[in-house]
Amino acid sequence: MKLSVFVLALVLIAEPVFALSCMRPDVVRLYQNAVESEENYYFIKGTLVPEGAINEPVTSGTKEPVSAETNVRFVGEALTRDGFEAPFDRNIILRLNCASIWCGAAPLERKIFAAIKLAGDTLDLDIGPCGFDAVDYSEPAEKRLLDCHQNGNCEIDF
Repeated sequence: MKLSVFVLALVLIAEPVFALSCMRPDVVRLYQNAVESEENYYFIKGTLVPEGAINEPVTSGTKEPVSAETNVRFVGEALTRDGFEAPFDRNIILRLNCASIWCGAAPLERKIFAAIKLAGDTLDLDIGPCGFDAVDYSEPAEKRLLDCHQNGNCEIDF
């Protein structure tokens, strides 16, 4: 009896920990998702440059989706056939999204890879608690991405 009460207590306490399960961020997965999408994307490496404060989403603790938008600049290089060869310096809409009480955070002051969606006349970057359309930059990740993009060797790093 004591063991079952203990197990039940652990399950009740641990439930919030298991409520959000994210896949490990991977640049090749991000790239493949953008390529396979029916939407149009720019694939960029670079940094976000806010022109002011970043609007943070405010959650109500419910399961309703919540987001906040901020106009920012993205400065970097766009992916071409030959690699990251095209300069990119454009205004985009950064959208931070929440899933219940977990929210995405703006990846400021660091280099990232981003799949920026062309949505009508705007460029959108969606970031949620599990990353969504951006992952941190690293040279090994760039090499893996270019091998996928140029040679079709698209092994995801699990």
